[in-house]
Amino acid sequence: MAGYQVWLRTVEVYVKQLCLQEQFLKAASHLLSINKVYEAIDLLKSHQLYRESIALAKARLQPDDPVLKELYITWAAVLEKDGHLSTAAKCYLAVDSSFDAAKVIAKKNDPVSLKTAASLARIAGESDLSYSLSLRCAKDLASSQDWLGAQQLLSTHESLLAYRLHYCTIELLTVSLTGTDIVTWTCSSMHPWSAPCKNQDGFLATLRAVWERGFAVSHSNPEKLKALHQQLKAIENPQTTLNVPMKQLLILLSLDLTLGAVSWLLGDWGAALEELLQGVARGNEAGHFLLMSETCRLLFPQGIDSISEHKKMVDPSDEKALAAARSLEAFVCYQDLYHMWWSLSTNTAGAQRDMTNGLHSASKNHINGLDGHVTDTPNGDGMGWCLSAQNGDVKMGVRVNACQVLLSEPHATCQATQRAIAEIKQRLASMVHQHSQTQETKASLGEGQTERPTSAQGSTPTDSQESNDAGQGADTESLPCLIAMVSEHHKELADIPEHVKKYPYPDVLECCLVLLYLSKSPALVPDHLKNEAVALIRKYGTTSLRKASQRFRS
Repeated sequence: MAGYQVWLRTVEVYVKQLCLQEQFLKAASHLLSINKVYEAIDLLKSHQLYRESIALAKARLQPDDPVLKELYITWAAVLEKDGHLSTAAKCYLAVDSSFDAAKVIAKKNDPVSLKTAASLARIAGESDLSYSLSLRCAKDLASSQDWLGAQQLLSTHESLLAYRLHYCTIELLTVSLTGTDIVTWTCSSMHPWSAPCKNQDGFLATLRAVWERGFAVSHSNPEKLKALHQQLKAIENPQTTLNVPMKQLLILLSLDLTLGAVSWLLGDWGAALEELLQGVARGNEAGHFLLMSETCRLLFPQGIDSISEHKKMVDPSDEKALAAARSLEAFVCYQDLYHMWWSLSTNTAGAQRDMTNGLHSASKNHINGLDGHVTDTPNGDGMGWCLSAQNGDVKMGVRVNACQVLLSEPHATCQATQRAIAEIKQRLASMVHQHSQTQETKASLGEGQTERPTSAQGSTPTDSQESNDAGQGADTESLPCLIAMVSEHHKELADIPEHVKKYPYPDVLECCLVLLYLSKSPALVPDHLKNEAVALIRKYGTTSLRKASQRFRS
């Protein structure tokens, strides 16, 4: 009779035969019959039968055997690559790799998965991962206006308190702007404290009360406030551009207001005014007049008087803080000036519609000299409105007098210089583009001459080539002149005080035009304001702007 070794060799040969026939499970069972457990596991693993190989390993190996852990990790990697993220996470959890499991679940990138991953990372002691995942999930929840869910998730980390304050500000601001043309969406969940701002002291006082009540943040803990301010400053806060989505714009605006509120609690009035100014100016930079106007209304319910109360807290020697306060006063007067114009318009509904559509942006483009034309209205006088000075002249006259702050010659000088630099740079860019096109034309003509040497030899330059050469010569002569002009304007800009250049300010010439509009009612605009507006337009306005202003003085 044949012995045990013969039987072993026979089984091994039969296993190879079964593998050739792709009967891997049967082959593995025969390997088990000769007590080759690891070989059977490797056979199943090599043919991607991970579930079967893991079942075999769990049945025949010790729980702490490294082969079992390797099987789980290998299968998890394959599942993750194929997009089966939930099963991959279970594999990582089976070998106590919570960090990898949380990362895999987070790849699904939906709020439920992110929340689960954050909780898993927190339970596993991976605080940094839990922090980042909680923040990601909270941002998604905030985007869907689920404020309760966002705050609940952020509350799991004390280190996320700065973000909780930021999101609280966004929620309050969104609710306060509900009912306007700014917020056209609905919130899926809100806190009881997020009622529209009705406090006579303004939005900041309401925000302060909510922070103290709901987040235990008050002026009594300056060290905590300083840490919160540093965390908020570290949040990305890019410059605003045109066509920014409204939800994103409110997030950026809320960050400015949150910083301003924290500085206010710290008693740093200079920083608070600067940060509030940045928030007010965002609407103007985004070309959304209504947002800027509503921001001014919420922050300064008493108009310039509210800003005056803040100025009293500022050190008189702090030029930066006083300059920021002056810019805030200018923006409050700027939006008030337009509201006065529209309130005196015979077509109030159309005026309000223009406000929503950003009429001030169009006006600014005219003033910047991009076209310099004023569109005529149906009556053909370029005005499109008539003033009624019968009601409220005294009160409105006081508001007009407050607009003296808008007629700032230093800011007019700065803005005119910046416009001149931008115009010259545009001319330089156009010149470079034209030169590039000329070179491309010459290159293409040169290739044509190479292909047709007979016709090209002995020929004279064409008229078009002579014209191009002449144009190139003219461009070469004018280029140093343009560069010298830019250099001269930069020197003028350097002589302007830094606080004038640093802080945003309404377009002075635009305000001059609106005041000239209002001067159609002699009792409304004092002569000294009208004369000052005319003088600024004559000194700093373009030719087309000066011509346009004459129509409002005739």
